[in-house]
Amino acid sequence: MAVLLLAGCLAIACDDDKPASRATATGTAVTAVEQSFPSQGNDHLADASDPHPAYNSNPPTSGWHLAALPRPGVYTQARRPEELPHFMEHGGVWLLYNCPNGCQADVQALTAITNGAIDKGRPVALAPFPGMSARFALVAWQRLFTLDGIDRARVEDFIGHYACDYNPEGGPYCSVLRGSPGPTTGTPTPLTSPRP
Repeated sequence: MAVLLLAGCLAIACDDDKPASRATATGTAVTAVEQSFPSQGNDHLADASDPHPAYNSNPPTSGWHLAALPRPGVYTQARRPEELPHFMEHGGVWLLYNCPNGCQADVQALTAITNGAIDKGRPVALAPFPGMSARFALVAWQRLFTLDGIDRARVEDFIGHYACDYNPEGGPYCSVLRGSPGPTTGTPTPLTSPRP
């Protein structure tokens, strides 16, 4: 039943925060929660210290961001919240982790997933993000999927579903324009339907 629940969540984007557990290939149960959030717009900041309203999710899934556009790849330095949304505004998916006591094997698994996605032309970036309560988070525009462990199939499903799904300004990582910049009022910006 949990597998069907997760498949349904990825197909239609769950709006609740009910955890779904599923055993991985190693037999370890992984609890995951997928949520969607209203858009907080696409405003640029001159500096990360510029005042702005609070984000409606942690990590942020939209909203105020620095003008510098992160590149796909593996980052070893922690990201600030204001560094995340611009990449997602151009179709990117962040794989974030918070492992104060270390999680080298998990980071290696996420690195392999990140590099595999990039090899397929999908904009994905991996980075530490110590400011979140979840151990692992997958983040796309208006979408947040948290996990307490790595489930490769779930991570790859999320990337396949949301990479390049929102790209209102076009380029440089996605070839198709999708969506439109959202208002700063918190009104949801509709996303395109799932790709086949």
